[in-house]
Amino acid sequence: MKQNILIVCYDYDISKAVAKQLANLFSMRLFDQKELFEFDHMPRTFSEVYDSYGKDYILKKMKSIVKMELDFDDAIFVADISFADNCFDMFYKIKLSNFVVLLKKDNETEVRELNNKKYETKEEKEYYSLDANTIKKREFAISYDLADVVINIENMTNEQIASEIVDKIKNYYSVN
Repeated sequence: MKQNILIVCYDYDISKAVAKQLANLFSMRLFDQKELFEFDHMPRTFSEVYDSYGKDYILKKMKSIVKMELDFDDAIFVADISFADNCFDMFYKIKLSNFVVLLKKDNETEVRELNNKKYETKEEKEYYSLDANTIKKREFAISYDLADVVINIENMTNEQIASEIVDKIKNYYSVN
């Protein structure tokens, strides 16, 4: 049985909210991809690292965050869909110890919600702005190669999503 759970979603806020609920439910530690990244580069924030070193540096450093994740047990990790191409070569290692859950909606809905979302900084908006084709490619990479379960979260509350994840995990491991 896998020791950790990785929640991946096009919307980081959704994945983080659901992961918090699961962490409480399962009494597991929660690790946030962004927070691990910022901690690794203290005291700089995501935006300051972006300003100083650019997008390529951030993508490269995400791989070191993946390596850090491999050192934990009984944890829930949160990642957004950018994880699919930032760290794809490491994803197979993550899959060995993480139950990977992909949360998705219709691609047009995802793009509309991401583009309408308010970001703290213009750098974050630029980093997370995606088109339908990019989301589709990233979701395809995760859902067909790496995800243990894929859940369509259209019209679901965070509580319903968390409950669905629990049900999918039980089914996956044939547990009542």
